[in-house]
Amino acid sequence: MQGAGANAAAAAAAEEAAALLTFAHSVPPAFDETTSVRALKQFLAEAGAGVMARMCSEKAELLGLARERLNGWEIRRAVACSRLGSHNVGDRALFRLEAGGAVQRGALTKAYRELIIRVHPDKNPGDDQATPAFQYLQAAYQRLSAVAGA
Repeated sequence: MQGAGANAAAAAAAEEAAALLTFAHSVPPAFDETTSVRALKQFLAEAGAGVMARMCSEKAELLGLARERLNGWEIRRAVACSRLGSHNVGDRALFRLEAGGAVQRGALTKAYRELIIRVHPDKNPGDDQATPAFQYLQAAYQRLSAVAGA
């Protein structure tokens, strides 16, 4: 019996790791009037605004809320990157860099500047995950800067 429980736990851990990796590599969606309500609600759940999404009664409200919560989504993506187990994988996913490829300083700096604005705790008051995401972003940038080429 214990072996079955261990196998189930290992399978659940593998499934969670795969979901983290998928989320870590995702790009923020572009929202417009053609975006489905289901996609908006899924995004808002990933952005930590699932409760607020349930209070919206109109698609336009969901769309506005989704646009407002892009920072929250990036914060949660940064946290997911930090949980990947390997700094190399998580750091590259955070900055959307190719796995195993050379790190170009220009691309790294551009991505860092965009993310630093989105995840900064001062820009996201009340989001308890903003500070850990910001700290991980800074540490990942330092690690990748150390190996970046020109």
